[in-house]
Amino acid sequence: MNSHKNFRQKFSNFMQDRYGSDDLVRAVTIVVIALLIVSLICMAAGASLASDIISVVALVLILWCFFRMLSKKDDARTKENERWLRLSKKTRSFAKYVSDWKKYHKQYRVFHCPKCGEVLKVPKGKGKLRITCPKCHETFEKKS
Repeated sequence: MNSHKNFRQKFSNFMQDRYGSDDLVRAVTIVVIALLIVSLICMAAGASLASDIISVVALVLILWCFFRMLSKKDDARTKENERWLRLSKKTRSFAKYVSDWKKYHKQYRVFHCPKCGEVLKVPKGKGKLRITCPKCHETFEKKS
């Protein structure tokens, strides 16, 4: 038990002033796991060259993550992480847009007015509805 505490103390001393893990490292770790799964699938399919290449890419990414975590250059690693956060914020906002779009289209049917082309939404699952365009007051029937 004493050796366990001794190792923990030595590791804690070693990690002192090191950068450690951040959002970029966590994202790259997910990519590495996905690459390793794809590599296994390629190996099972008989594409050993593709599997080897993908495995090497995953290994390089793992080594890069360790380099970042063990780095003592906090400023450089923080700047890299901030760039990643700015980029990932854009992709997260796009993913939210897609999610909101899917929710919207699960709840509503979208029609275009046959006269003026105005976009109209009606709740789904209401059966046959008489829809009146608020812009040109054209009335038409559609199934929701």
